[in-house]
This record gives sequence, C-alpha cells and structure tokens, in this order.
Amino acid sequence: MLHRTSLLFFIAIIFVSEGLFVSSFFVGEGTNISVAAVGAATVAQPHSSLQTLERELIKFIDNSKPAVPWILGTIALLLSIAVLFAFFVHIQIQQPQMLFSAALVALFALSLIATNVQVATML
Repeated sequence: MLHRTSLLFFIAIIFVSEGLFVSSFFVGEGTNISVAAVGAATVAQPHSSLQTLERELIKFIDNSKPAVPWILGTIALLLSIAVLFAFFVHIQIQQPQMLFSAALVALFALSLIATNVQVATML
C-alpha cells in the first residue's frame, strides 16, 4: 500500500473525487437551465441516448457531493494506519522516502477535506 504505484492510484482517486466535488457546484447552479434546455430539445426532437446520458451525468455529479468527504477520509485513514503500522512495527525495514510520501498523500487528503468543508459552508 505504501509503494509508488499505490500512492499514485490514491492521488488519482483524490483528484477525481475533488473534481466531482468542484463540478457539483457548477452543475448544481446550472441544473435547472440544463434540464430545461434538454427538455425543450426533447419536445422538438425525438428522445436520444446522448440527452439521457447528459441527464444521468448531471444527476451523478450533483449527487456525488456527500460522498467526496467519505472517499478522502477513507484514503487518509488507510494511509495513516499503514504509515503508523509500518513505522512502529517494521522500523528497520521501511525506507524513509516511502513513509514520507505516504504521509504526504494522507495529509493532502486531510487538507482537501478541511478545504471542502470551508467551501461547502460558504456556499
């Protein structure tokens, strides 16, 4: 879990979840307009799969806002436990760079949780 490929996977999950969180603010504001535009387009044209996909994507992004803190918290918790376990149990075996990089990713996830809470309370 503390290897470079695992940490890159966790960073990718952090970026994707944070992207969903930020885009949910923009989708939340434009949902009524977008749904109205899609509804008007459906009256004028037959129902297409692209419009259905767009509506489902808007719903998914808008509903993903509560899941993002759980995702970030899970990543931070897993990496923190792994770092503490590796540090206290296998202190002679672990490389300091591996422990430091995992702790840095965990702190990154925790800082994004704090930032998301601040942003969500301001809006």
